[in-house]
Amino acid sequence: MGAHGRRGVLARLPLRVILAGLLVLPLGGMAFYSASLGNVRNREAVAARRTAEQIEVIARLDQVDFVLSGDPTARLGGIAQLLGAKVAGEIDPYRVRIQRQFSSDVAFLVDRRGALDRFTEPGAAARLARRARAVEAMWRTNGRDVHGEQDTRNLVRELLGLARQRAAPQVLTTVEVLDRLGALQSAMLAEVPDLVQGLLAQPRPSTELALRIQARVAEQRILTAELYRLLPRDLAARVREGFAGSDTKTEVRESIMRDAGVSRAGSPRSRLGLATVDIPSLARSYLVVPQVRQELADRLTRSARTRSADAAASLRLVLTASALIALVTGIVVLVIMRSLVTALRAVALRARAIGAGRIDDEPLGISGRGEIARVAASFDELALLLRTLDRQLDALGDGRTGDAVLATPLPGRLGADMQRSVARLSDATRRLQASEQRLADLAMHDHLTGLPNRAKLLAHLDEVLGAGRSDGLAVLFVDLDRFKLVNDGLGHDAGDALLREVAARLRSAVRAEDVVARLGGDEFVVVVHGASEHRVALDLAQRVQQELGQPVDLGGELSVVGASVGVAWADGGHRTGVDLLRDADIAMYRAKQAGRARIRVFDRVMQTSVGARRDLEQALRTALAGDHLEAHVQPIVDLATGQPVMGEVLARWTRKGRPVSPAEFVPVAEESGLVVDLGRWVLRRACALLAQWAPGGFGMRLSVNISGLHVTGGDLAADVTAALRATGADPSRLVIEITESVLVDDPDAAARRLARVRDLGVAIAMDDFGTGYSSLTYLRRLPIEGVKLDRSFVADVGRSASADSIAGMVADLATTLDLWVVGEGVERPEQLDALRRCGLTHGQGFLWSPAVEPDAFVAWCAAVTGGLAGTPAM
Repeated sequence: MGAHGRRGVLARLPLRVILAGLLVLPLGGMAFYSASLGNVRNREAVAARRTAEQIEVIARLDQVDFVLSGDPTARLGGIAQLLGAKVAGEIDPYRVRIQRQFSSDVAFLVDRRGALDRFTEPGAAARLARRARAVEAMWRTNGRDVHGEQDTRNLVRELLGLARQRAAPQVLTTVEVLDRLGALQSAMLAEVPDLVQGLLAQPRPSTELALRIQARVAEQRILTAELYRLLPRDLAARVREGFAGSDTKTEVRESIMRDAGVSRAGSPRSRLGLATVDIPSLARSYLVVPQVRQELADRLTRSARTRSADAAASLRLVLTASALIALVTGIVVLVIMRSLVTALRAVALRARAIGAGRIDDEPLGISGRGEIARVAASFDELALLLRTLDRQLDALGDGRTGDAVLATPLPGRLGADMQRSVARLSDATRRLQASEQRLADLAMHDHLTGLPNRAKLLAHLDEVLGAGRSDGLAVLFVDLDRFKLVNDGLGHDAGDALLREVAARLRSAVRAEDVVARLGGDEFVVVVHGASEHRVALDLAQRVQQELGQPVDLGGELSVVGASVGVAWADGGHRTGVDLLRDADIAMYRAKQAGRARIRVFDRVMQTSVGARRDLEQALRTALAGDHLEAHVQPIVDLATGQPVMGEVLARWTRKGRPVSPAEFVPVAEESGLVVDLGRWVLRRACALLAQWAPGGFGMRLSVNISGLHVTGGDLAADVTAALRATGADPSRLVIEITESVLVDDPDAAARRLARVRDLGVAIAMDDFGTGYSSLTYLRRLPIEGVKLDRSFVADVGRSASADSIAGMVADLATTLDLWVVGEGVERPEQLDALRRCGLTHGQGFLWSPAVEPDAFVAWCAAVTGGLAGTPAM
């Protein structure tokens, strides 16, 4: 059929059919477009709602896990009770609040069981409800069910792990922040027993303890810096407050460092004691991070709900527009099918009503050919309005407030109304972006001095190092020498004024291309660029010292602080800014040690001790795996007869032909976690010796010193059982020595674990007794048969009335509780005589014999007793 024939067929069709066909096609396409857009917005709304539900589930589960696992009140309360401090007014209200929050969080999760089960596993809500009711009932009756609490903790952690595995990408930041907060709280609580031990240590804290505290402070500082980057400013400031704590915490740290000889920080003063430490103030600082954690969870939940509500509002807007199109489509088709004139007139009226923003069902009797043009124009206008509005909403959703599409006018009166709404949304979005930028700037700068802060500094160093522009790059680590004297003597306002003046002087001392930053407290950093020669950075360091060595007028008081400066150059071995800053910090510390107001340049020799410690850990790990250690035995004797009654099995290590002192490798084992493996090794060797000696009638008992970490973090009963079964040794001949430190975190749990060991027929003794952890109440409840008086007391017996008094009290206590008592570290005859006078019955030390190889030990016992068969035993 030709073109003429087709035109003839169309001419015979009714006009209403042709017009209906011409109108229905674009209307159907428009309806399909609206339906597709609505489907997209619906998926976005569903995704936003799911994300909000996922954030709420993770945040609530994290809070429940914290109450069960990370609640600091038990540890703080136990330590405070041991020290005699009354902090119930600080801790009890907090404990009540977190228990109430626990109930609220569990109720929330159970109420939304659909979301919890979907993001974890079916039936999770019911299991959680049952466990939570048991825990709450235990709290109401002030009871204790460790297994019940542990089962509940395990369930919550299992559900939290599943929820995190299934977390959407936009939820991962929430998970990261909560993990960092949990890590910081754990690090802060881990520091508590070290601080208490440092305060109680006599005559002074050990170097190992001080270094451990220093490492914990460094860990907290790193976590605090990371959280300062991730958290809102107000919460980040509170986290920093929790880390820094009160002046009490700083004084306690500095006192321990100074007394141990690790640091000279702080003003010279007599050693801090329990009577001078504000325990309640110290306890409050450890409650800050949990409060921040709760506030962050609430904010995250509110923010997620807001985003979900916004997505739902966007969906409603699209659905409204789609409904409008569907309504217009239906009306137009209906009218056309009735009659040509009536349909055209009704459609024209309806089109004008839509264009004017009204929906009016009242038809008007208008005729003429102009209606067709108005219909086409109205629908073109409506399509343009919807397409433009969709592009504008997309631009606002992406934050593109400067996009030209936002200035495109929407046609008609309805379009004008919607244009004003779009303009208001655009203005609000711009203000929000400006506020976010201001907050970001504030988060990267120190509020007191206006200098870049640690986060900004590290970002700058990482950028320079990452771009390969480290040539001529140096870092000056500046630490004020007498800032604490000014701050304490003249007040914090004067201290703040001094820090602002120091910042101003540093800016004036450096070059334009250099960067000055404040790390916090009285620590500043200068990043030197383009130092082609080392002399450039050293000259700048001297200029900084000269500027800071000039007097500062602080309200009429002239003060001179001075500064110690550490210098480190980027030498290609620094991959991150943290590495370079660490080296400059080490150099500054050496400058402090040299007498303050000094400049020291970092060299690799300064890292020798750090590297040597790392090498020692690896070598110890290899020695344990290859069974390269040796077991020596030191006798324990009866003070009245001088006869050996027991032996202590001690690990000895020869590395590269040189003996390694236990004082070197045991702390490394403690810090690295190898101490549990070391304890298992000594247990096996002791049991093997007992089994070896039994056929010959040598009935000597052997003791093994087990770390507190092995008791609290391992399965000591299982390890003892394995050693006894593997060797066939008699359990009644084995004695396990534990230190009082196992009682710090959970005395009841430690007592139960030791009771399991005692049930095997193995004796328990307390080593290093008197170092200050245990109380008489717990000592009576422990399944022990003897104690060993710490060598720090034995060293002064016979020369110090207080040492004699302590030894006598321990002997009386042992007699009352039917325990044997051994004095450790006996080296002089006068110590032996003094211990006898104090009532002690047994001793151990070089006065009789050092730790020797097993064969030498047997020979020594035979020589002393005249034969092995008659060797007495405790």
